[in-house]
Amino acid sequence: MRTIGMSDYTVGEDCFDELPGALAEYEATKVAIIGGKRALAAALPGIEAALAGTGVEVLETRVYGTNSTRANIAKVVNSPACQQADVLIACGGGKALDTVKTAAIELKKIVFTVPTICSNCSAATAIAVVYNDDGSLEGYSYPNRPAHIFINPKIIAEAPAEYFWAGVGDALSKQPEVEYATSAGNLEHTAGLGLALAHTCSEPLFTYGVQGLEDVRQDLSSEAVKQIALDIVVNTGYVSNLTNQNDYYYNSSVAHAFYNATCSIPREGTYLHG
Repeated sequence: MRTIGMSDYTVGEDCFDELPGALAEYEATKVAIIGGKRALAAALPGIEAALAGTGVEVLETRVYGTNSTRANIAKVVNSPACQQADVLIACGGGKALDTVKTAAIELKKIVFTVPTICSNCSAATAIAVVYNDDGSLEGYSYPNRPAHIFINPKIIAEAPAEYFWAGVGDALSKQPEVEYATSAGNLEHTAGLGLALAHTCSEPLFTYGVQGLEDVRQDLSSEAVKQIALDIVVNTGYVSNLTNQNDYYYNSSVAHAFYNATCSIPREGTYLHG
């Protein structure tokens, strides 16, 4: 038996207007909001405005830390507010979202994601990266896919451009990596669907990438920024969920293996996943 679930998503500068309705679908009246410091500063005003007067109670707003380590995951798991919340709203980049997604496995909680940068596809995926305290790769966790994604192009456009650039790099790897990993053929339906969707990942980057990056450097929310954000978060995220199952793994190959390996060796500078 195979059951495939995909995240709902709302995109637009007014995306948080959909938050009360999305919570109502799960009969959720209590939430905890967890994310990076900068991410919370960017997303909280819109979230709080959307929830004002709805009867939804924000039990806690928590800065998760700076990396998706076991220690930071444990802080979320051990938080009384997170234990009591109906939904965990994760705000930030991949490490913040992966921390909350992994904690939600033990807490058995629904997760909504708010990618405040689009440096990778974590906001949509049923996989999370876990790092050791020294920054090296520990491995992966396999949470449920987030229930709903809220993509605000204005927040993404006003984030540092390096994250947008990294997201383009991450998304650019998806199509060739999946094509290579599935090159032996004989794919069953779900994997074949993942491969077909992978073929949609590269073209938006070539069409909108240069303009999108220039707009982000100008803090300008634009159609190009929106299209790139959708490609990085939704297209590649959905591919990840279709090509990563219990009985096969076609979600990545050489590019990701190279990056993961470099996390475990001394190197000058700081390098983002993409």
